Amino acid sequence: MIRSAVLHVRDPLYLNAYALMASNLLSSALGVVYWALAARSYSVDSVGIGAATISLVVFLSGIAQLNLRTALVRLVPEAGSRTPALVGAAYLASSGMSVVAAVVTFVGASIVGIEPFAGLARDVSVAVPSVVLLAGAIAAWSVFNIQDGLLAGLRRTLWVPVENVLYGVAKTVLLVVLAAGLPVLGIAVSWFVPVVAAVAVVTVVVAIRWIPQHVRAAPHGPPSEARLVDERGRLLRYVASDYAAALFALATSSLLPVLVAATRGPAEGAFFYLAWIIAVSLDLLPANTAASLTVETASGQAELATETRRALMHMARSAVPFALVVAILAPLLLQVFGAAYAERSTDLLRLLALGVIPYVAISTALAVARVRGRSRELLAIQASLAVLTLGGSALLVGPLGLAGVGVAVLVARLLVAGVLVVARIRPLLSAHGGLSQAA
Repeated sequence: MIRSAVLHVRDPLYLNAYALMASNLLSSALGVVYWALAARSYSVDSVGIGAATISLVVFLSGIAQLNLRTALVRLVPEAGSRTPALVGAAYLASSGMSVVAAVVTFVGASIVGIEPFAGLARDVSVAVPSVVLLAGAIAAWSVFNIQDGLLAGLRRTLWVPVENVLYGVAKTVLLVVLAAGLPVLGIAVSWFVPVVAAVAVVTVVVAIRWIPQHVRAAPHGPPSEARLVDERGRLLRYVASDYAAALFALATSSLLPVLVAATRGPAEGAFFYLAWIIAVSLDLLPANTAASLTVETASGQAELATETRRALMHMARSAVPFALVVAILAPLLLQVFGAAYAERSTDLLRLLALGVIPYVAISTALAVARVRGRSRELLAIQASLAVLTLGGSALLVGPLGLAGVGVAVLVARLLVAGVLVVARIRPLLSAHGGLSQAA
């Protein structure tokens, strides 16, 4: 049995998935500690403002990332000697888009009269540093997330949890230190400042060690001139085909907290956000296995149907039990943040946790579509989820409160997962022996 377990963990599909899951679990645990301290060290309104600020920067960062995290997962395994150019282009494109996103957001919000941007824009000596800080936060968070995809593509996923744990510890310490001096902005500042250090360290290690090792291990020699021309366009083509789908996914995950805070106020936004971050952490369990499936089948060295079968069963074994446990223990988990959070967010968290179960099928279908290069299918899946989730939340948050958002998320996922199981997953598995052969 021990030998079987060792062989199971050494399997590249499972090893990468477990590394990403470990990162997820450790980050989630540190996240609980972080937000528990925030809830007890800052006012409910401050937590709501901090959560909305973080969600806004994460949303803008998602736009600036150009879906390059997924692109690097897909392209780095077979990039060979073109890996340095591929990674450099990804960093440069994301950083440039971060500056554009910051300027457009600041100027646009100032013109419309949205605070605090409008107030800051009245004084150039304040406006310019504000734009620089916003652009820096967006760029740092963009590269920080892109690096996870790079490490996965380089098959260095074991280092992802190390990076994320160190970041989690640093931001938690900074949160406590800033509580007295920055009672309103301390949450946002503690969230983004440690990212800069993490990005710098990982960039140096990747550049001087892991990329050179990856290039040396490539099975082919120096590329021809024709191949060089082709490689220069691969990143742009991949991003262009997958970017629209990624924007819909980003809107689903990042705009919900902003929607709740805007319609229900910062206090309700705080009650929503702490349940939401737990649910998002659960979503990463199937998503991480899907990323591993993409890496292992990207180069055509593994049979897609077989690996999909194994990945799907692994997702079900890992994500479903966690989702059920969270749904059952929701009041106890939220009690960590305080009695008010347990009272106001329990029903919401239970609904969000149950939504992870259909997300297993959705993550599987997304991975298969990505490996097959079906950009229209990716777009259809993510657009359907975004429209159903955001539209349903906007309709139900008024009459049902926070639980209405949970209902919208669960129903949207059930509908989309049902269609994907019938139209995509079942035919793929049935054509190759069904689930009974899963490892």
